[in-house]
This record gives sequence, C-alpha cells and structure tokens, in this order.
Amino acid sequence: REPWGRSWERQRRSHAAVKQMDEEATRSSRMRRQAELVGSFAELLSLIPDDEGVQISPDKFIDLYQALPAALRRRLIHQGELVDLYWTGDWQRTSVWRKDGGGLAYLVDARNRVMRHLNISRALLDAAEIYGKVTPGRLTDIPAFAGRIYPSDRFFAIVFRLSEEERTALFMDPDILLQLPRPVMQVGVASAEDPDGYATVGFESAAEGGFIVTTYPALPAPLNRVTWMLAWEDADTIFATMKSAAAEQPPSDTVQSEVER
Repeated sequence: REPWGRSWERQRRSHAAVKQMDEEATRSSRMRRQAELVGSFAELLSLIPDDEGVQISPDKFIDLYQALPAALRRRLIHQGELVDLYWTGDWQRTSVWRKDGGGLAYLVDARNRVMRHLNISRALLDAAEIYGKVTPGRLTDIPAFAGRIYPSDRFFAIVFRLSEEERTALFMDPDILLQLPRPVMQVGVASAEDPDGYATVGFESAAEGGFIVTTYPALPAPLNRVTWMLAWEDADTIFATMKSAAAEQPPSDTVQSEVER
C-alpha cells in the first residue's frame, strides 16, 4: 500500500500542477485578448495585477502611444527613436508590467533581447487624464485650486513676461493657449501631490449657460516661478498701499495739538 500511496500522491501533484499551468495559460491568453481592445495605457494597466505583465504587439503599443497627448509622448520616448525601433524590423513584441501604480514596458527583439525599456509612470498617466479635461462649474468649486486663483489678465501678464523657452517648459505645448474656450475669466493653480508629478493649471471660461474649467498638466518648477512672481507682485501692491496710507495720516504732533484744542 505504501508504494501505491506514493504513486497516487505524485500523480495528484502532477495533475494539480498541470491544472494550474492550464489556468495560468488561459488567464494569460484572456488578458492578451483584452489588452488588444484597450484604448490607453491607463486601461491596459488596469487589466494587469501588480507585479505581473502582458504581451502586446508593437502595433498595439504604437496605438497606445499615439493616444497620449502629443506633448506627453516625448516624456515616454522621443517620436524619432520610436520610429527607428519600429521600422528596423527588429522589434517583435512588447512586454508591459504593472509596477508601483504605473508600468514598465520592455521592447523585445526576435532573439528575446530587450531593445529598450520605458517607464510608464503614474505621473504620466495622471497628466494624460487631466490634459484638456473640461469640467462644468467654476474654479472655486474645485478644492484643489483653493487659495491660488488669479484673474486671467494678471496670470497671462506674468506668463508673457517669461521667455519663449520658459513658456514652453511651463505648458509643454504652448498651442493649448490657442485652444482654450474664451473668454478666460480666472486661472487656478493646483500643486502636484506626487513630488515627481505634474502640477495642474485650470482655466475658467464663460460658456453658454454657465462656466467651464479646462485643465492641463504643467511642470512644477516653471509654474512655481509664475506663482512666486504673482505673490511678489501682491506683496509690492500691499507695501505700496500701506506706504500711501501712512503718507496720508497727519504727523503725531499735529494729532496731539488737535486733541489739546
């Protein structure tokens, strides 16, 4: 009975291992089919469990890449480099893994070598989500902008005091300023929650029947420079007002003589 029992246990374990492999293969196959239907990197990563991956074709990766706003694509990989990888014919597949809320993409050739690995960061996904997003209402209805809302004329006056290079760094694509619904009444600034993430700029416009807020991601460093210049301008205004008020007050000896009289 003992040899028969050992044989039965080996068969049971073998059967369980084969069943598990079949289930894993079925799950991976289903995930690959679903991956071919998504329309963004965010949708793709939502299918993948943490620390797991899925394979997609180079054509599908290109589709997802082009679904990103043009200003954000080069944050992932420069278009020219991707064109070279795509048209050399060496790039055979892409393995995308979910990691720390974002993803890693490995571009693999026919000999199973990694040609390039790309970081699809959580910050990039968040930036893509808010890029050009339109929300009904006013900036004061959005808590993230509280305390940092400025009249549009003041905000743009500061922005256009920056160099062209600084403006490009601020918005990544200055063309967005040509696409905003007008008139823009106010501009709000929301700091990035992630120190490595993007800040948010909200543009409040008057629309038919009310107001809308259009949001765009912005790099924190140049945006902080703009808000610092606005704060400095406010400080100058307050100082000038205080100085003017002090100048209008009569000297203390005059006040004393009036009281004695």
